[in-house]
Amino acid sequence: YTGEGQETRGLLEPDILYVAPLPKARQSSRQRMREIVNAYMQGIELHSGAAVPASERCDRYQAGRKFTNSYDVPVDRGGGTCQTSINNLKGQAVVNRRFPVIDESLGIAVGQFIITHGERAPPNATNVAEVFKIVDGKIRSIEEFSFIGAFPPASGFPDEPAPR
Repeated sequence: YTGEGQETRGLLEPDILYVAPLPKARQSSRQRMREIVNAYMQGIELHSGAAVPASERCDRYQAGRKFTNSYDVPVDRGGGTCQTSINNLKGQAVVNRRFPVIDESLGIAVGQFIITHGERAPPNATNVAEVFKIVDGKIRSIEEFSFIGAFPPASGFPDEPAPR
């Protein structure tokens, strides 16, 4: 949130990147797209973006506000690159992972998950939905929508096991 009326400014126009179809040679399989998004979730859980397959041009937006590669967002508040921006995140386990949309031809994957925050007083959780554009086997863009939820977290869906 940056001021009156600006919290939704970036949500008014969809980015053409998300509707641009990918040439077959630049697409990833459904399984590979799922692995890429899971690697991102693992990075959040481990507070390390080192193993996150993100392109050099990757950007992450939160409710329309650009968080990565921006002078407006300091690294310790989620700025930096798509990889380094998760190094400073707080939280514990990433639970209730699910992938309701995976479209190979567009390179779009939607990941929904909950980040537990037992370290906070009082404990809570962050409920997250993110839309990923994946090109050439790497994350090119992330659109995040999130809200604070109850602790312990409960999405109403069974947990899918996290990859190890």
